[in-house]
Amino acid sequence: MKLSRKSITIIYPGFIVVSSMFLLVYVVLNAVRVSFSHDEAITFLNYLSGDIFQLFNFISPNNHFLNTVLAKISYFFGGNKEWVLRLPNVLAYVLYLVFSFRLVHAWTRKPLAAAGFLLLNLNPYVLDFFSLCRGYGLSMGFMVAALFFYVSFLDKTFSQHTPGSKDLSWSLGLAACACLANLALLNVYIGLAIFTIGLYIILNRKSRRTEIILPGARKPSMAKNIYFLAFALFSLFFNIVLVGQDIIFSERFTEPVTVKVSDPPANTAVYGISLFHGEVPFVYQDGLWTFKQEFYLSAIRLRIPLSSPDKIEALEVRIGPRTFQVNPEQIQKWRKDQNNRYRFLYSDDSIALKRATFAHLRSVINWGGDRPFYLSILGRFAFVAALFAVLFGLVLVLVGLFDRRKILTKEQLHPLVSASFMLVSLVAYPVYLFGKYQAFVYWESDKGFFQDTILSLIRSSLYGQGRSSGLAYLIFSLVLLSFVLFLVLCFFFLRQKAFSKIRISFFLMALLFISALSTVGQNILFQTPYLYERTAVFFIPLFMLFLIFLIQSLADSHPKMKIPVASLLVVVTVLSLIHFSQTSSTLWVQDWKTGADTKGMLQEIRQLREKDSVPPDKLRLGIHWLFSPAISYYRMKENMSWLEFGLVDKPGQIPQYDYCYLTPELIPDKAFLKTRKISIVKRYKNSGNYLLKVEKTTDRRGL
Repeated sequence: MKLSRKSITIIYPGFIVVSSMFLLVYVVLNAVRVSFSHDEAITFLNYLSGDIFQLFNFISPNNHFLNTVLAKISYFFGGNKEWVLRLPNVLAYVLYLVFSFRLVHAWTRKPLAAAGFLLLNLNPYVLDFFSLCRGYGLSMGFMVAALFFYVSFLDKTFSQHTPGSKDLSWSLGLAACACLANLALLNVYIGLAIFTIGLYIILNRKSRRTEIILPGARKPSMAKNIYFLAFALFSLFFNIVLVGQDIIFSERFTEPVTVKVSDPPANTAVYGISLFHGEVPFVYQDGLWTFKQEFYLSAIRLRIPLSSPDKIEALEVRIGPRTFQVNPEQIQKWRKDQNNRYRFLYSDDSIALKRATFAHLRSVINWGGDRPFYLSILGRFAFVAALFAVLFGLVLVLVGLFDRRKILTKEQLHPLVSASFMLVSLVAYPVYLFGKYQAFVYWESDKGFFQDTILSLIRSSLYGQGRSSGLAYLIFSLVLLSFVLFLVLCFFFLRQKAFSKIRISFFLMALLFISALSTVGQNILFQTPYLYERTAVFFIPLFMLFLIFLIQSLADSHPKMKIPVASLLVVVTVLSLIHFSQTSSTLWVQDWKTGADTKGMLQEIRQLREKDSVPPDKLRLGIHWLFSPAISYYRMKENMSWLEFGLVDKPGQIPQYDYCYLTPELIPDKAFLKTRKISIVKRYKNSGNYLLKVEKTTDRRGL
């Protein structure tokens, strides 16, 4: 027996170190080798490649704020390489490794700790997100760290009979960081808050009859005061910027535009070039083209048939209160463009009201004025600040009431109230913006929590294995069985008055239940969609931790249970190893497998171009819309200014391009390819996409 324990003592740390190094190398290889995905490229193009104010654009849920900020810092110091932009999530995996080990090491036996460590780290779907420039990996790293400190808080409170308020503060702070990386983690934070309040209420009732030491009052240190002051200033700046962004995107500060053309040729039309909506038509009535919508316009565009005379005799543009008379000589200076039917004229900088002082709106020609714009920002911010002040005052009243009635003390509520207000100050307005601009429609699904969240996670974790729904339902049945087993153990340990043996698994079960109930409640109250696939990925490590500590409780229930539990542990761990060995890849990730070969395809295009005796100055590439952001990123990163690309949504558009990179459903039949002299250069194994080449003699007018 002594030899066995000695062997474990020697092997155990080496096993953890070797496993950690292997897993970290796997994540790093993914970060270096996997092609930049659609969502990562949008993050780079919309938030990282612009100025610092782009970080605060919350019109799209693609902005995982903490990830965006850290990726911006990486971009500033290291450039736009994929691994540089993904570095924050790779470092988050180090955090995940450390605290997943500390969790299982501190509160389980070494054999279970080793197996549990593997179970937490062998899900390829979870590992995907630590090698991508998205917020999911960061959120899971912070979540596992938060859970470690919360379990430490429970342990100190119940077992060591010492106040664990410092660990509670760390836990809530890290959970708040997880929310800033991925707002879906608000469900976990809500779970921690509810569990903490319930726990303290129960402890306060029993404190006179037990040896539990509740937290006492502590005077904040100077460092903490400075920290809170700095945070308050940042929160002030953050919300002012968001209020400004909201008002900018509301486009309320515009003037109507009217255009009158003297003797316009037939089929003449007038359009506005909108800052956010592209080309928008003017309405023609009684000889006038009018635009009254609240859109920011950067120019006016005239469409004139090629058959018409070159000169327009007179043009009158009225923007709000001001009228501009434009003569033929001035029109000749306007920027021109044409196609095979029409000539297009674009108004110059002289046709505009007084420009906005705000840099992002200086190109607007129908600007309604700085004064109402800034007054609106000030008024909105005052309203938001007043709302926060009222909420804070209400919380203080409730804290005082609970303290007087000895339901909850001020000292107990201090960590929770502080962390929650800091979090609310940074997520309340972004959540409001997501709802206002219907950002949640990107993953909207209405099949219910079971189908959308649970089954989607199980299928994603299978990573393409077991395509039939039967396997997913079997795994769900085993998940249900674990919950039933937990209830049986709860009843058993309560009768034995040994609830401490199931305390941690009870906490994790409660956290799972409250987090799930929170998502269902949000769907009912606010019509937000159920979490789906990657938006719910945090449930996987949360459930695995519950399962690990459930196995620990099962082993503690009776000496005869140790062998069956050990056998179960071996089976589950071996199955996880087999699954990882069959599904792991450093060339693609599950959720963006369609874009796995984008980088390789562009390298192939470059090589094909360089093989030409006289490489063309411009090369046109037709693509499926899914590949547009990633190709834009690589075109910028690799300085491929010679590459022009357009979207293809039907086979008839293929002949317009030199090459096409398309998904299988857009590939036409062999007869079409043969008659148009289109050849298949390559079919990519990972994504299944095709690279096509159009012969130069092909008629490229399209169909």
